[in-house]
Amino acid sequence: MAKNKEQQYLKYKYALALKSLLENNKKQEDYNSKNGIEDLNLDYSYSTISSTTGLRPATISNIISGIS
Repeated sequence: MAKNKEQQYLKYKYALALKSLLENNKKQEDYNSKNGIEDLNLDYSYSTISSTTGLRPATISNIISGIS
């Protein structure tokens, strides 16, 4: 039972971290585009996180939604 709770906790922790990363980077991307700044190191979508991490976009989506 403790292992199951620990796995749930870790799953939600990863989901929250990725969701937070996306939200913060989307805000930064909006700011950058308004000011003519191009930042190629900014991961602001599932596809950019996918290309950086090597995970499929569907996997990223499942992690963020807490499915896996």
